[in-house]
Amino acid sequence: MIASMTAGCSALPNVGDRDNPPAYVNVVNTEEIRIRLIPQDAGAQQTNEHPAAFEPAQLEALLSSLRIENEDGRASTLTSPSRIRQLSASLSKAFVRAGPRQDVAFVVFRRVAQGQFAGSARHVTTGRAFYRGDTLHIIFGEFDDRFSEFRDMSINEFEYGSRAEPRQVGAQRLVAGESWHWHGERRDWIELEATPEAIEAARAAAPRVIESSASTAAQPLEYGPAAAGKPETGTAEPASEAPAAAESSASMTAEPAPAAPAPRDAEWSRIEERLTRLKRLREQNLISADDYEQKKDALLERLP
Repeated sequence: MIASMTAGCSALPNVGDRDNPPAYVNVVNTEEIRIRLIPQDAGAQQTNEHPAAFEPAQLEALLSSLRIENEDGRASTLTSPSRIRQLSASLSKAFVRAGPRQDVAFVVFRRVAQGQFAGSARHVTTGRAFYRGDTLHIIFGEFDDRFSEFRDMSINEFEYGSRAEPRQVGAQRLVAGESWHWHGERRDWIELEATPEAIEAARAAAPRVIESSASTAAQPLEYGPAAAGKPETGTAEPASEAPAAAESSASMTAEPAPAAPAPRDAEWSRIEERLTRLKRLREQNLISADDYEQKKDALLERLP
């Protein structure tokens, strides 16, 4: 298996009874990411090239190339950069375990700010992924849908998309890019070329991400106006001109913020310190997950 992990994705030889796998196999089931192996749906005309060996960094490059256009005209990633890394590592494990007649189903959440006093809302994206012919296919079941906190969180309650039945999922909000294209006329099914060259091109096109250890990146990475693909005038400066303080802050943008007066830098430092303490309390299980999310969102809203 290790020998087959090449620069691109490689199909692995069949192991065991891959033609008759268990119906459902949970691979990851956490608060923010759910991944399971599910049978190919009724619309499958051929088997997948599974098991397949993706390196986590390869999947991260492809998934980071997908950008959602928000209501304000800006574009953001499917979820936070750190969560994309977690999702990619988990998907890598799932693809190695998958059989030819299995798809990899996933659920991933992201937080969306609602205003200074309204906190944030939770959005969910789900789908089924499979690999065939140097191409990673993703069929969305739900796409960045507002997620009610009262919804049943059971992994069985999510839609994963279907080859046979197109769904109206809002994936037309994906910003056009060179790393992916629609599957025919479907607007719930995308194809990402997974050759070594395509993966490297997707990686090179991604903007530099700045995250501090104090932030678990609850927010997605914003890229600026979706149509132009460039930050608005005055909202970002080249990295070489950013102050050192911006490098250590919990940055939510693709480029460091412009130089700011000392009082603003001090406020960033205070909030970062409180985020760090809050994270430590959660890791020690001294506060609940809900309390952690609420207090973290409140602190992030105070950023200048």
